[in-house]
Amino acid sequence: MAQSTVIGTGAGYHFQNWLRSKVRQGRHTPSLPRDRNEVQEYQSRVRALLERAAGPRPQLDPLDPTIHQVHQRDGYRIEALSFGTFAGLRMTATAYVPEVDGPVPGVLAVHGHSLHGRRDPLEQQRCVGLAKRGYFALAVDCFGSGERSVTLPGTYHGGLDAAALWTVGLSLYGIQIYENERACDYLASRPEVDESRLAISGASGGGNQSLNSGAWDARFKAVVPVVGIGAYRKMVATGNCMCATPFALAADIEQYDLLSLMAPRALLVISAMNDGINLRYEDAQRTLGQAARIWEILDAEDKVRFEAFPTSHGYHLPMQRACTEWFDQWLMDLAPSGRSIDSDLPAEDYETVSCFPDADTPRVKTTRNLFVEMRDRKLANKQEIDNSLLADVLNVTTAVQTLHVERYQRLSDSIGYGMTLESDDGLIVPGWSVRRDYSSDADRVCILVDNTKDVVFEEPAIQVAIERGWHIWALDLPGIGEATLPYEIGGSASLRGSCEHNAARACHMLDFTLAGLWIRLLRSVATHARREGAAEIALFASRRAATPALIGAGLLDLVDRLIIKQPLASFATGDVFPALSMAAMIPNLLDLGDILDLAALRAPRQLTVVDPHDARGESLATSERTRIFRGLRDRYKELGGDGNLHVIDPHEAIQPGALWI
Repeated sequence: MAQSTVIGTGAGYHFQNWLRSKVRQGRHTPSLPRDRNEVQEYQSRVRALLERAAGPRPQLDPLDPTIHQVHQRDGYRIEALSFGTFAGLRMTATAYVPEVDGPVPGVLAVHGHSLHGRRDPLEQQRCVGLAKRGYFALAVDCFGSGERSVTLPGTYHGGLDAAALWTVGLSLYGIQIYENERACDYLASRPEVDESRLAISGASGGGNQSLNSGAWDARFKAVVPVVGIGAYRKMVATGNCMCATPFALAADIEQYDLLSLMAPRALLVISAMNDGINLRYEDAQRTLGQAARIWEILDAEDKVRFEAFPTSHGYHLPMQRACTEWFDQWLMDLAPSGRSIDSDLPAEDYETVSCFPDADTPRVKTTRNLFVEMRDRKLANKQEIDNSLLADVLNVTTAVQTLHVERYQRLSDSIGYGMTLESDDGLIVPGWSVRRDYSSDADRVCILVDNTKDVVFEEPAIQVAIERGWHIWALDLPGIGEATLPYEIGGSASLRGSCEHNAARACHMLDFTLAGLWIRLLRSVATHARREGAAEIALFASRRAATPALIGAGLLDLVDRLIIKQPLASFATGDVFPALSMAAMIPNLLDLGDILDLAALRAPRQLTVVDPHDARGESLATSERTRIFRGLRDRYKELGGDGNLHVIDPHEAIQPGALWI
């Protein structure tokens, strides 16, 4: 059969626009204040949404600070230190302490996506510059970066490592907020620091931290996010890190609402004129312009400013100069001096500024450590579950949507055609309709979802099904194949570990899950097939679509035969998931149980699992498969459906007598 990879639906762009149309359209979207009397209520509502995005407030650990190294330099000293935050986490940090009399302003220096975090030479030089101007600078490693990376000397802290935290009810976004609050506590505890004069600044990911922590913690009297502001309407469906992925926030507010929480404190937003589409300076300028209305209402127009520099993404010297002059004005009551920033400031070797200079492996709890600890705790305390609880977690309603089908583009060497299915709310799903010959009718329909609909021409089990008279509907679900978001096509997915990275992030920011969106669409497709006359409906979900379909198996009651190929069988098979779809990283999922606990909600209806995998995407050994599936088998047997559950090898799925066919 011939393969044709594009049928021209523009489904990826439709999906992008569909997602962006939902920004600031939620049930809790606040009205903008018209006068001073309405500002407090407005800020309270925005604050409540920020608190929801950050997640439940953790029980804080004692700071219990430890100074690991001290080095005296000309006009300042360097201290490598660590302190406790929450859940046994320790924040590694470097203090740059100026040699001046009396308490001085304190600056929390948050870094961007440098693999080495606070020890990056540019971060060091920025902090040395602040210390030489009389500021106490505290540079911290955010969770998962620098000395807190899963491997040393440093790794990227986002992707699937960070996404796994969603399943246990945590997020990199919330952890950063609560840990920066704790860093502010430590900064304020230092006798050299005047706790009434605190500030925060960072670039890129550090700009994102400055935005969120500046909005969160009113102790920051001056806030300077650098190349970290744009607009949620652009950030949704484009490339950003998990640390810039707040739960549900973009459904109800825009970034200007978040910035407004800082009024009437001193806010300077700095952008680069040559930056990515999600951080365009024009968007940042409009965003701050909208937020600045709150400063105007509060008669504090002089405390909010926007500056854009003709540079690329980064924290360049002109930006540092603008930041320090802003701090001088609002923390030291100094007029702009025009003092230059030394372009030749020293940076130490990593060992000198490390808390654990001889460490080959992390000495503090990492992203994976925290995930495993929380996972094991939750799976040891499983609750009774039903499909209503699963539907709540996936955000799936029982109602199905009417699908409008358009058929076009005949397949030249096959009996079939291209088609699109459009939901009532404008979501487009492209697909192929393929059958053996004209004598085949639509009484047996198999819905195929995989990495791409084009697998219909390659998957051996589907070829056998076609020969046996099944009518195949091969679909590209949102975020996959032809419906891949435009930003993913350029290869950003390889960095983050999942081709649905930005699709899953966008859904998370808009208060639903990508897996739930897929399950809802599959229910609607099955309903449409039934209305078209199908007497029997199968769903064959493979690779990227496999694990979400297995998790949501109990909600696929409109499907007669469910075949799942190469799903993750259990989150307990490892601590890293390089082959897993981002759609399977569902917030609070493990509160309900592991994957097969949820799959048991399908019992006693037919379920075939082909070649289940472990966390690393490798086939389970026979003994491990038997152990992991024992509970699911027991549930099927208990409900009288023992003959309806099959766990088979790939070659068994293509036998002429294969049970699913």
